Amino acid sequence: MRSGGREVRATTVAIVFLLLCLAVFIGVFAYFIHAGVQQARQDMETRSQAAAQNIATNASWMEQLAHQTLRRVDTALGPTMTGEEAALQPAIDGLPNNVEVYIIDAKADTIFATVPNPSNINVADREYFYALRDGAEFYTSGLLRSRLTNENIFVFSKRVERNGAFAGAIMVSFDEDVL
Repeated sequence: MRSGGREVRATTVAIVFLLLCLAVFIGVFAYFIHAGVQQARQDMETRSQAAAQNIATNASWMEQLAHQTLRRVDTALGPTMTGEEAALQPAIDGLPNNVEVYIIDAKADTIFATVPNPSNINVADREYFYALRDGAEFYTSGLLRSRLTNENIFVFSKRVERNGAFAGAIMVSFDEDVL
């Protein structure tokens, strides 16, 4: 084959053609890889946003449930804070299985709990107690380990006052599986 006075061999043409095909293949392959990565990124962002929305909804639900329960239990306690189960039962009926309720007296001793054997637990060193003792109306803890169940929990607590003085606290805990 001659081109402008020069002879071009068939093998050279074949090699150039194969290199061009390889370059086109690499270009198309790179485009599809890039498009796939972008689509995967977009899918992950969409899923992350949906998961964040789900967690935010659950957190809001937990907070509302906790505050309503804390107020109902405070009302059911009456003026003496005896912690009698019969008086408290209507206030705690219908709570989900992974929600526990505790009533703590002013000395930080447990006087009632929905978990077994709570009487030997003192929570004076727990921030969800001493924040209330020191004047906070409500308190929400970070993740902590329960001394009663040995599970990771979040605690929502409410200050209880009787005759204008600190009388104790009510706690509602959710295990970490709720989130």
